[in-house]
Amino acid sequence: MGKSKILFYFSILLFVLATAQLVYGLYNKATFMDYYAYYGAGEVFRGGLSPYPLVYNSPTGNLLFIYPPGSLLYLFGPISILPFNYSLILLLLASYIFFVVAIFLTFELLDKKVPLYYKFIITALLVQTLPLKFCLASGQINIFVLFFAVLSLYLLKHKKEGFSALSMAIATTFKLFPLVLIPLYLLKKKFRWVFLFSFFLLVINIFDPVLLKEYVEKIAVFLFAPAQATVNISNPWNQSISKLFKTIFGEVSIPYFAYIIGGILYLLIVFTKRSEKLVKKSVVLLSLASILFKISWQHYLILNYPFIILYYRKLKYFIPIWVILIISFNYGDKLLTSYPLISSYQVILILILLGKYLYDRK
Repeated sequence: MGKSKILFYFSILLFVLATAQLVYGLYNKATFMDYYAYYGAGEVFRGGLSPYPLVYNSPTGNLLFIYPPGSLLYLFGPISILPFNYSLILLLLASYIFFVVAIFLTFELLDKKVPLYYKFIITALLVQTLPLKFCLASGQINIFVLFFAVLSLYLLKHKKEGFSALSMAIATTFKLFPLVLIPLYLLKKKFRWVFLFSFFLLVINIFDPVLLKEYVEKIAVFLFAPAQATVNISNPWNQSISKLFKTIFGEVSIPYFAYIIGGILYLLIVFTKRSEKLVKKSVVLLSLASILFKISWQHYLILNYPFIILYYRKLKYFIPIWVILIISFNYGDKLLTSYPLISSYQVILILILLGKYLYDRK
């Protein structure tokens, strides 16, 4: 038996074991707290009422339903017809399949082909990281953002701008992170793509203008207000830059200082004159966006996986950072709060981004 076949069978075994461990953990430890809110919103919506804002009394406590916007309620409505456990299983199954497909599609963004066994090994590794486990265990929808964003980049690489724009519009409807790409695409003169993206995004979200109006007035304005009192910024699983500054310095006198640092890095990435391909810059910006929002919890960090895959080879001289990056996914509460500089994902990510550009300048 050749080396390639041995590696292939080993990778399949590793992937199956990683998946089995994930299923075991979900069955024994997961609370699926966020999915209770989605399910409850679907029930309320089917009853002819607006779920904005919905305070849902679940077994895990009171939950506030604050997203997604109105059009996606037409998805959650039918799902809530099924008994809770059945609908939850469907969500988890769809989420996991979408995750695996997104990772495999990310490999297609590379300039060089990689062996199938390598794809399975890296996917098995990512299955064991906390952001994916956190997303599934809470019943979150961030995997759908990852899938449609990566699908969009894959389609864009293959010159299918219309389908690419539609896919990114769907991703943006789930969560707003992909909006960080628009200045980059304008700078790269992808005007047709931006127009199609804007059109599809408008069509998707104007489908029910009454719901959209309620979402904007009751949720969006409140959610993006500077205070953002809907969440506790001190939560140990909050991985935002704002959380880092509050942990280190307490209540900083300049609340937007963290955003200034993130903004400078964002501009550096967007306006650098390197001839880097559009899809690669896109995954860097998606990765950065996942920590800029004030309430970036662990499950948002799955948007970093494409960055890890695309840039791991260029960062081969930064192996210690790579190792710390993976370990940081599984830090516990005490380490997160006691040692913010070594346990904060955004610090490691910024070091990697800076390392990447310093390395590339050679």
